[in-house]
Amino acid sequence: MIWLFIRSNIGVILMNDRKIIFKELKKLMNESTFNELKCRDCLKNVPDILVDLKIFDNISFETETPSYCGNSDLLIKVDGKDDHEQPEKIAYLWEIKSPQLPIFQTETKHRIRPTNHLYEAENQLINYYSNIINDETFRDRLKTSRYNVKFGGIIIGRRDKLVSNKHNMQDVKGNYNIYKAIRSEYFYKHNNIKLYNWDDILDQLSREIHEKKYIKSNISFNEKSLIDNLDISEHIEVSISNN
Repeated sequence: MIWLFIRSNIGVILMNDRKIIFKELKKLMNESTFNELKCRDCLKNVPDILVDLKIFDNISFETETPSYCGNSDLLIKVDGKDDHEQPEKIAYLWEIKSPQLPIFQTETKHRIRPTNHLYEAENQLINYYSNIINDETFRDRLKTSRYNVKFGGIIIGRRDKLVSNKHNMQDVKGNYNIYKAIRSEYFYKHNNIKLYNWDDILDQLSREIHEKKYIKSNISFNEKSLIDNLDISEHIEVSISNN
């Protein structure tokens, strides 16, 4: 059985973190008010689902990381290994938008385009990325090279908020899938930028819960998270037990 060990000022608490985060995130997604910051807080406890590496030693989570052109939503730092098994530090950059926001909107009966919310997220992501890879002082703080700063991607919307102004479109889901594939092929794929909606995150958590596939790692973060609402935790570790 896999548990989450939380170091705290009142001892060690055992918690099955994936199930807790799944329930809280699902509740937030169904709210009517915009709540991207609360949803982002959920990710602080499961940042490993947002990195490409499957085996790593440590992972840390930063929010509102300042740069020349503004504060990035989410920066995940990982201690991994390169192709020669040498230690390296990798940083993944993500932009977060509310589940209540639509991702695309219709232009014609057969064509959709990104909403201003997605355009904004794309613009923020590429500007923050460019700033970080060209800022030697910033990279020194991360203890990484410009080649190990990676695009993570964008998380926005949910499955019932894929497309707005869809009353004139006959096949909304089909057009969404086609346009997302086109945008991925010509804009995202080359830089390994991912476009997720919040249901994609729920799906990933659900798979891990049911398959009991967790990553052994040390996790830390620089701000209070969902579980910190209990006002007890300072650092968390994921540990694996066969009991």
